[in-house]
Amino acid sequence: RQLKAEMLKKKKKNSICLYFSNSIFIEENEEIIQYLINNLQIKILPINSSSGYPGFCKINYKRFYKSLKFCKRFYPHSHNVQATFLCKFLIKSHYKSHN
Repeated sequence: RQLKAEMLKKKKKNSICLYFSNSIFIEENEEIIQYLINNLQIKILPINSSSGYPGFCKINYKRFYKSLKFCKRFYPHSHNVQATFLCKFLIKSHYKSHN
């Protein structure tokens, strides 16, 4: 997680980025995005596609920011593709404001 955050700090402010993984595990998807939201100023952007399922905002005992619903999850049994997680976001600042 920290490595991903450090890599994003090298991107220019107001850059649009796409995070993706070929994993179904929340530890490699929603938890990473939640960490980035908590440590950088990013805004999750909608992915304009009717395909895929929304990212998890709540699963079992874990809760994530509501904006993660804009992420997309694709499953082999539902979409005939390799398991994929997509999240499009805008880097507003490299540091989280703690006001």
